[in-house]
Amino acid sequence: MKKYIPISCVFYDLLEHYATRKQVVKIVFLSEEQEIHLEGIIVDFEMNATKEEFLVINNQRIRLDYLISVDGKRLADFTFC
Repeated sequence: MKKYIPISCVFYDLLEHYATRKQVVKIVFLSEEQEIHLEGIIVDFEMNATKEEFLVINNQRIRLDYLISVDGKRLADFTFC
């Protein structure tokens, strides 16, 4: 597993916005070098003991720096705070 890279706080705020509104979102992320597509409602955010951050959707934990896009908004297009 690669070293965790914190995501842009602006993108994180966008994720919280979707979660708060209980909005169904389309998420694209990497899992074992494969691009995965799923749709659902972000229900929670978690952090583990090594400070890696995750979102929870459809009973699945997705590490935030593995996200490619959420509802068409690409993580790579957002800069750090």
